[in-house]
This record gives sequence, structure tokens and C-alpha cells, in this order.
Amino acid sequence: MATHQSPDCLLAQQPKRQRPAVEDWKEIFDLQDKYGFVIASDECYSEIYFDDNKPIGGLQAAAQLGRGTRNIIMFTSLSNAPTSPVLRSGFVAGDAELLKNFLLYRTYHGSAVSIPVNAPACRFGTMKNTLLTTARLYQEKFDRVIPILQQAFDVKLPDASFYIWLKVPDGDDLAFTRNLWQKAAIQVLPGRFLARDTEQGNPGEATSASLWLPMWKAASKRLKPWLLYTADKTKAV
Repeated sequence: MATHQSPDCLLAQQPKRQRPAVEDWKEIFDLQDKYGFVIASDECYSEIYFDDNKPIGGLQAAAQLGRGTRNIIMFTSLSNAPTSPVLRSGFVAGDAELLKNFLLYRTYHGSAVSIPVNAPACRFGTMKNTLLTTARLYQEKFDRVIPILQQAFDVKLPDASFYIWLKVPDGDDLAFTRNLWQKAAIQVLPGRFLARDTEQGNPGEATSASLWLPMWKAASKRLKPWLLYTADKTKAV
């Protein structure tokens, strides 16, 4: 395995187990000064945290610490915030020189956003109340579906999300997915498909599957009887 002494880019993603504070960003900036890498801050979930303790973004932290935007970019997606996962639209901001090159790349290798997608995306991007309402609606759905899931799984409210990762009781995420589809007509995504096979195994395999939250109302009626059966079966084992 090759070891890169001088990384080209650092990807900072949210949410994490610990929400980044200015002090955390200062540590990253100090490393950037030492190694000269570009910081790409993924802030797609920044608007759907369920409390008032919102994480600070990369550009915000840079401004508070008196730094410029050189070699710092942030990007976000409007598909998560206005509960519109099919609305594949977002924006990127930061270092003007990096954005100039990014625009050139997009001109030749990217596809333009269609008018039917771009129009509502522009509207959502300027409606703060819509983003606050979305976070509230997500939390209401979590509040309804988590008690049902807790009858069979160890699950709790995430810091920011619109889906749930479940630990598969029997350790087989593929069998779990097939069984849930066959018995309850609910589709989930096996965790192994979002990770890579390594010498230590696949970190997603046999551990989790995702349940997409916006469809909870239609699915919960079928989900509860299946979960009760699963919980009884797990206790019997």
C-alpha cells in the first residue's frame, strides 16, 4: 500500500460523532498550512440537524479565524434540505481560483441542470423557513418510526439524517434485505454495498441496512407486524 507524504485534498464530512467546532477547524487549518492540501467541506446535511447546535462550516470557521478562502471550498445539496432527494441540485463556494478551474471542468465533463430542476432549487435555496420546516418534519417522522423500530433493534435518533442505519440482528444484511422485501414489501439497502472489501472484511457487511425515512407512513403499517415477529424470533434465539 502506498503512503502519501503530501496529501492533495482533505474531505471534511458532516455529520460525525462529534460536531466540528472552531477549534477543530483550526487544527485542520494548521495541517493545511503544513502540507498545503485543499480542504473540501461536505456540508450537505448542515441544514437538517435536529437541534439548535448547528455545526460550523469550513468557510465560517475560516472567517472567524481571520483566514481567507484560499484552498478551501464547501459544497452542499438542496436534495436533502427540502426533503426532495430526486432534486439533484446544489452549489459550491470558496476559493475563486479553484472554482474557476471547477467551472472549466464542469463545462466539458458535467451536465447542465435542467430548468424543471433548477427553478425549484433556486427557490428552495432562498427559503430559510423551508429548511427549518424540513428539519422539523424529519424529526416528527423519526419520533414516530423509531419507537416501532426499537421493538426489535437498537436504534436512536441520529444527529442529522433522513434515513436510519439498522444493525442486522443475525449478521446477514443480504438475507435481512431479502426477507424484509419478501415479507413486508419494504426495500432497504444492504450496508455492504456502500463499503469496500478489505483484508479485515467489509465494514458494512453484516452490520446494517438503511431505511429511507420519507416513506415511513406507507411502510410503517407493514413494518410493525414484521418487526414484532423479528423481535420474538431474536429473543427465541
